[in-house]
Amino acid sequence: MSFVPKYSHDEVDRMVAAGNLSLMEIYRLKHQHPLNQLTHVIGIPLVGASVLYPIFAWFAWGALAWKEWLILSAIGWGLQFLGHAFEGNRPAFLQDPRYFIVGPLYFIRKPILWLQGRLRP
Repeated sequence: MSFVPKYSHDEVDRMVAAGNLSLMEIYRLKHQHPLNQLTHVIGIPLVGASVLYPIFAWFAWGALAWKEWLILSAIGWGLQFLGHAFEGNRPAFLQDPRYFIVGPLYFIRKPILWLQGRLRP
């Protein structure tokens, strides 16, 4: 069974061009495919870990964790680009660097809203 998005890419582009959408809403519209969402749910924390783990390793053990950084970064970013291949669009941060912050916030916020009963799984 193939995925049919609620809004086509053209509809999303028209809604974005019309304005009045928050960055969070635009991000949601550009990440409709469940496989794209799944790859981001896994990939975004891996990218975050690729930044935080080497810093932790440096302060905890005085070790330069470049191999871990490389592995975590490659897997995390690879999953996100794979997700956009499923979605059929370009990553949002290529158009606006603010999405480097919006993406993680979106996927942190989603389970919180679900737990509050304000979002369906």
